[in-house]
Amino acid sequence: MIDNNLISANTLELCTGARSSYVSYNGEQESVIDHIILPMDKMDTILSCEIADDNALNVSNHRPVVCRVHFPCVASPKVYETFHHINWKLVKQEHIQQYEYNMNHDPAIQICTVYGCGKCKLKLHSQYVK
Repeated sequence: MIDNNLISANTLELCTGARSSYVSYNGEQESVIDHIILPMDKMDTILSCEIADDNALNVSNHRPVVCRVHFPCVASPKVYETFHHINWKLVKQEHIQQYEYNMNHDPAIQICTVYGCGKCKLKLHSQYVK
């Protein structure tokens, strides 16, 4: 991973919980084979990491790995000024083409889609509902 500038979040010191992500059914073997991998230059975005050790509903020999990561939304609100509400009962092919173009080519929308910015998704979604 280091050769590719990647890091496993659940092998860092900040990771809490169990030390292994895999436990054999008979409990004799343990290892860390499940990973959340990020680029090394994004390591400072990790808010928390945990290998959950709750056996209450364990139906697998793999423990859940939970990682909270912060990626700020950098989209400008001006992006949404060009969108218009669409009445889907009256939709025309040109509306569909414009929607597809916006989703596939607008850099701000792409950033929000990749990083999961909730505010951007809600604004975008509201433009195409009704």
